[in-house]
Amino acid sequence: MKRKIVKIFAYPAHCDGKHIPGVDYVRIIRPMQELAKQERFKVTLYDGSNKYYWNELAKEYDIFYLNYITNAAGFVNSTFWFMKLGKKVVFDIDDLIWEIQGDNAAYSVYAPQSEGRATITDIIARGCSYITCTNQFLKNGIVQYTGKTHNDIKVLPNYIDLDLYTWWQKAKENYEVKIGYFGSSSHFNDLVNPGFVAGITRLMGEYPQVRFYTIGAMIQELKKKFGSRYTTGFGDHDLYKWVKMMPLLLQDVDIFVAPLMDITYARGKSSIKYLEYSSTKIPGVYQNIRQYKEIIDDGENGFLASTDYDWYSKLKALVTSVKLRRTMGEKAYQTVKKGWTIQGNIGAHIDFFKSIL
Repeated sequence: MKRKIVKIFAYPAHCDGKHIPGVDYVRIIRPMQELAKQERFKVTLYDGSNKYYWNELAKEYDIFYLNYITNAAGFVNSTFWFMKLGKKVVFDIDDLIWEIQGDNAAYSVYAPQSEGRATITDIIARGCSYITCTNQFLKNGIVQYTGKTHNDIKVLPNYIDLDLYTWWQKAKENYEVKIGYFGSSSHFNDLVNPGFVAGITRLMGEYPQVRFYTIGAMIQELKKKFGSRYTTGFGDHDLYKWVKMMPLLLQDVDIFVAPLMDITYARGKSSIKYLEYSSTKIPGVYQNIRQYKEIIDDGENGFLASTDYDWYSKLKALVTSVKLRRTMGEKAYQTVKKGWTIQGNIGAHIDFFKSIL
């Protein structure tokens, strides 16, 4: 018997042919690129440059895989023929948008009573055959807010491609020690997490050689506290451009931090920041919250912090020991290399997309 080819048309919703957002790259583009290498799979990725006709696509492909569309008319137009011909529509979401915070750049889209929230809720509840998401906490939240059943939601964690994230550096002995952070403007509230602010304030009060540096966010409260010892930089919305910028922008960073507000919205997030940070072999201190507790062995491949004393004492340990920075950074990198690459974990995607047919 001839084995069936699984044919997928993937539509990363934020891609416009000009730039590749990180969420589309991690959730749709990179997994689909890896799936396209597998036997029994044919995958086409929409990149904004070609014109397609939905009725023709629905005849050719078994599965339409998309994410984050909030245009109701656009969703109906693109999925109608797939549904009519009995094909599968699979929708990916990687944030608990029903708990979105006011500092998030997408808040106006998904705010309570907004059209965007109503549309995406209806799409998930009634418009799709299956949903994919990043973790079990998020899966439970989707069930709670949309009524979708657990059986129709598949957890596919975020992974990293170390063939793309190739830059890393060995811890070095410098007088100045720079603590770094990179992330979008949606993390303003995380960077004023009281425990983190109190901890790093105490640390910088004791160690005049410590500097703090953020890329993608400029926090006025911290600038007032630290003055010239707090500097900022700008990355790029395009993932490929950002990766090329990393060697220049991060070359002086010795320690990374990832504070998060311990709230429902944050618990639905993934550990992608740990994966990106650790690809550089630079050690970090992370919020003691679900996604980081699942990957970090505290004191071995990273530090976990909850209280101001946690942030102070664990950052201090890294500030005062080049050897610890070097060994912890290497262990973090090996954690990612051995267990969290997309190449090594594509099996879950293979099994899922085969199973839904």
